[in-house]
Amino acid sequence: LLSYQLGKAFTDLIAKFGWDSITILYEDQNSLLRLKEIFTRTSEMVYPKSFKMILKQLVKTEDFGYRAVSTQAFLKS
Repeated sequence: LLSYQLGKAFTDLIAKFGWDSITILYEDQNSLLRLKEIFTRTSEMVYPKSFKMILKQLVKTEDFGYRAVSTQAFLKS
């Protein structure tokens, strides 16, 4: 149920603001599986052919934590 609600909330935001792309940062396979509803719902949206979803796995390093991946995602968006 939570996955469905989260997926609906994300797609509602995407539609409301007219976003044509989003970047999702995820930590591990389990967190990726929890995003399944978002993938399903965005593929059913009005403009699925022009919508772009970027997935980046967070990789924690001793020196910078998650900063390298999050900075890279920010700069590309």
